[in-house]
Amino acid sequence: MNIFSEIHCGLPREGPGCNEATKRAFSSISNMPTTTSVLDLGCGPGLQTIELSQLLKVGKSTITALDHNETYLEELALKVSEERIDNIECEKGDMCNLHYADNSFDIIWAEGAIYIIGFKKGLKEWKRILKPNGIIAVTELSWIADDIPKEISEYWSIEYPEIQSVEENINTANVCGYHVESHFTLPESAWFDDYYAPLEIRINELKVKYEDNEDAQKVLNNELKEITMYKQYSAYYGYEFYVLRSTK
Repeated sequence: MNIFSEIHCGLPREGPGCNEATKRAFSSISNMPTTTSVLDLGCGPGLQTIELSQLLKVGKSTITALDHNETYLEELALKVSEERIDNIECEKGDMCNLHYADNSFDIIWAEGAIYIIGFKKGLKEWKRILKPNGIIAVTELSWIADDIPKEISEYWSIEYPEIQSVEENINTANVCGYHVESHFTLPESAWFDDYYAPLEIRINELKVKYEDNEDAQKVLNNELKEITMYKQYSAYYGYEFYVLRSTK
């Protein structure tokens, strides 16, 4: 097992998020079809997938939960089996190379995952498989304030150079042919409760386990630095939830 997998496997979430945010984003969608087809891209271990399944109980709605990581899919499949959920299908795949037919889904959902392909590229390429007037709901790392301190600006210029302000992301969505149904910033608790808190515990355990492994320590320290940066600069950036409707 590589060190990255050892850090992340078995955690509740693979990025910031919370059920309250999933509910809020879902509740902002107007004119929901009675039978809704959802594609949850980069589903990870699937806490938001389970939440969506409960929100979609009306009609014969279905969720296709896609991820490239088999371990995450196995974790989700076990939850689906244990909770006897009948509207989730797990599938291994690559969000950068989707095989679905045109106009396949009413909703594309991606919490903490669109950064893998890139915000603009994802909005453009995923539109093909979205039904007319369909919804894309994504969380994206975004600047949420002005006058960004140099330290955090330089940090994210290396870690995620595509980070933009909320206003810039909204403009990108408009240019890509979407109307913004709603958007909001995830609360700090969405970073800490199910993501950073268990992640920090795991990292500190592994720092002891790999105390003589210099390469492992570098990876672990880099993960800890991300947590430290958010604790210090959360007023300046966060995950913004964008609920977007296709217009063309």
